[in-house]
Amino acid sequence: MQVLDFGCGWGRVPRVLLRDFPTANLFGTDVDPEMIEIARELLPEVEFRVNGARPPLAYPDERFDLILVNSVFSHLAEPNFTAWIAELTRVLRTGGVLAFTSWGQGLLDMAKGVFESGQREFAWQRNILNGFASYEELAGRFASGEFVFAPTGGGKYLPGDDFGLAMVSRSYFEQHVRGLVLRDFLDDPKQFSQSLFFTQKVAGPPGA
Repeated sequence: MQVLDFGCGWGRVPRVLLRDFPTANLFGTDVDPEMIEIARELLPEVEFRVNGARPPLAYPDERFDLILVNSVFSHLAEPNFTAWIAELTRVLRTGGVLAFTSWGQGLLDMAKGVFESGQREFAWQRNILNGFASYEELAGRFASGEFVFAPTGGGKYLPGDDFGLAMVSRSYFEQHVRGLVLRDFLDDPKQFSQSLFFTQKVAGPPGA
């Protein structure tokens, strides 16, 4: 089984996967070359690559059996999400699994407390207060199935137009994403702060 960690950072997910997969089957890619250098130093047996801010990836079609995307789609603007979900679908084999996280109820719970207190001590609190007019506005947009995004920026490799606070709802995924079927979904902050999407690539119609 060939596994790709997209947005791998310094390699924290591949380090966990070493318990179950040989290093030759693990791959990681990230937009930040400094993080990739750290990952290569920590796990020299794993193949790590730098990807651009937009597709394509340097992999052929149907390359991977499993793709993991942890805390990436919780930050990307809608055009980036759309481009990358399509590109990851391309490099995922038919029948393969793409598992990713995004903000959901966890961010709503955090935002409710921030708007009630007005606290600005931490950057994440300021990002919420600066990015959304009110808790009611945020919750209403998410409930309506809208792709919710507030730009914050994420350093020299992630400008504000591309990077911030992002919320992908289950209804948005089911209405807008093609080529992937949602097999399981979890949005319970008591178990995990972000929502979890477990999807599978399905074969398209002839000629697609």
